[in-house]
Amino acid sequence: MKYSVLTYHEIILKAIVFLGGFFVAGLGLSAQTLDKNRFSIQSIGLKEAQDIALKNYPSMRAARLHTQSQQALTPSAFDLGETELSTGGEEIGKGNEATYTLIALRQNFDIFSIGAKKSFLQQQVKVAEAEEQVLEREIMRQVGIDYIHALVAHHRTQVYMHLDSIYSDFEKAAKWRYETGATSQLEYISAHQQTSQNRLAMRQALMNEKIALQNLNRWLGEKISYCPKELILPDESNARLAEHPSVSLAREKVRLAEQQMKAERAEFLPKLYVQGGAQKIGDKSGYWQYEVGVSLPLFSKTRGAKAKSGQLQREAEQARLEQTQLQLQSELQTLKASDEKWSEQLNYYREVELPLANELQRVAIRSYQQGAISYMDFIQNIKEGIKVQLDYWDTYREYFSNRMNMLYY
Repeated sequence: MKYSVLTYHEIILKAIVFLGGFFVAGLGLSAQTLDKNRFSIQSIGLKEAQDIALKNYPSMRAARLHTQSQQALTPSAFDLGETELSTGGEEIGKGNEATYTLIALRQNFDIFSIGAKKSFLQQQVKVAEAEEQVLEREIMRQVGIDYIHALVAHHRTQVYMHLDSIYSDFEKAAKWRYETGATSQLEYISAHQQTSQNRLAMRQALMNEKIALQNLNRWLGEKISYCPKELILPDESNARLAEHPSVSLAREKVRLAEQQMKAERAEFLPKLYVQGGAQKIGDKSGYWQYEVGVSLPLFSKTRGAKAKSGQLQREAEQARLEQTQLQLQSELQTLKASDEKWSEQLNYYREVELPLANELQRVAIRSYQQGAISYMDFIQNIKEGIKVQLDYWDTYREYFSNRMNMLYY
């Protein structure tokens, strides 16, 4: 039996009309609240929801700021070295004409390590950018999953509302038959029981829809509440393993380990210094002194230790890269297998089960009205038809959730 697709606002308001004041109280909604929510909820497409989440979600903003902070560190590679000021004296005492350094200026030059430090800092930026892309992909996936769940929750509520209209008519007919003596009280009691049970299930479906919408809106901010309007999946080209952000991140970390090794080796390159100052010998001033020198770590074991540690770190990052590739490849194969399974089930429901379920409901309603079947057969046939519809939406959720995971695995 076909029925029209209602908007989110219509389904909420129609449910309240059907179930009355008790239902409203059960949902914790007043008439003023409902009227307010009606105008504050906006429908939104999947792509728009993902764009809003990427722009405003706190963890995404934090990732962008982290990238910017790494970029801000890049100029620090051009630090030549420290500048020193000093004063002092020599051969002071025993009547000597002491030599006093009135003021001396020393400039250290660490120029040979600038290139390595610059490359290391630039690689840190690339790692931060890769981490940002990984997070972006994960947020798009989670928003997509929550979007699908909210959409399916809405359609499940519609199924229960459609069933409520059927059972309401059934209860009215059973009551009329009982009052006219055409049937026993048992039929009316059964009809009333089915109506009550379905309304409880409908309340639960509405609450599940409310929870699903809350999960979706956590990504979209607090100023406006959104509900899904349609499902259009993006291009499946995102599923290519070679361009996967997690693989790119792992590669950048390998390169970072390599650049770190080079930067640490550069710390042991020669460092130059130039020093000059004004001196006074005894009472005579106007003397000058200068020094030019180089410093070398001739007897340090630190260099060898850091080199070995850096090589091990590089090998560890390479192993993580290989593990990431294997894990993603395995995950993609599993998702593709699940896609075939859910696709087959979804097509079966669309082509076979749903048409039969709709026809079963239509024939059951007509047959009961004509007295061709008992009320027990009517209830059984309606339940079987509704079960198929609910199972279809469960399969729909599993299929498109798996597709979303495959797009953003």
